[in-house]
Amino acid sequence: AMFGSACATLMFNRPAPGSQARLYYTSLSAEVLKQRYRQLVTQVLSDAGIETEAFPEKEWIQQDTLLGCRQAPTLANYSKLIEGLKNNIIALGKHEFDSDWIRFHNRFTAYCVVTQGLLTGIRPTHNGFIPLADMLLEAKVAVVRDKDSADEYHTRTIPLHPIAVRIAQAYHEHMSAVLGRLHRIGLLHKWRAIGSPIPFFFTNAQNADTNYNIAIMPFKPSLLSQELSPYFDLPPNSNRKLLRSEFEKNAVPFACIDALLGHANLGETIWHPHATLSLEDVRKTLLPELDKLASKLNIQVMPGLKA
Repeated sequence: AMFGSACATLMFNRPAPGSQARLYYTSLSAEVLKQRYRQLVTQVLSDAGIETEAFPEKEWIQQDTLLGCRQAPTLANYSKLIEGLKNNIIALGKHEFDSDWIRFHNRFTAYCVVTQGLLTGIRPTHNGFIPLADMLLEAKVAVVRDKDSADEYHTRTIPLHPIAVRIAQAYHEHMSAVLGRLHRIGLLHKWRAIGSPIPFFFTNAQNADTNYNIAIMPFKPSLLSQELSPYFDLPPNSNRKLLRSEFEKNAVPFACIDALLGHANLGETIWHPHATLSLEDVRKTLLPELDKLASKLNIQVMPGLKA
């Protein structure tokens, strides 16, 4: 109750009841668990009327170990990725009127997917991105579906961070320029033939002067991984592991984390008839935490191609 089921599971090595996704996506340092265990024991002793001053401070063995989910990402991993993509986008943007605009589009797409995903918790499976057209801007929410399974998690309403909206706006403006260029090189019909996906990647690009041999592919996690590979070797869904772990470390109520990531149990979702948690509660709790994350990772809105 004090720290959430994922923390309790890691602390006592006994799986807690409920959504196991809370455990699969959580990684906490041994130092955090040590501090919370001490806090828990102190509380139990206090409730039992035992004076905690009788137990002197002892020197602890310093441990940097992370416990929990496999392939746990760190802030340093994402900081390296975001700065690498930024620098690459700036370098490619200097030559946007030659063949580098194709590589620019791929890297810009990857940057928008990664940074927005860190602010929305969306699964990088279907589209991996929330386009501007799918946002309810007046309500500052998005209704997302990022799972195939027909369970209660497959559609959820999430609050939108202002930077996530601005990233969608930047990509919308970028796509306007890209579609104009596709028209000029005779590829607009290919984009429409595959369902006009937003976002999309260019693949197999081989440019010789003005001759283009390009395939247009809808978003796929494997294509995203290819774009990230120079800077990042963890799975594309690491954004959700980082969010869950950082929020758990900062003692964010698990119900708010569940609302963003879609990890709630049956009867716990914020749209359940008997739920006492509102979307506005979730917004007020999560947005300050997302502000901190955006600041730590230096998430910025990068400009795309110009028409």
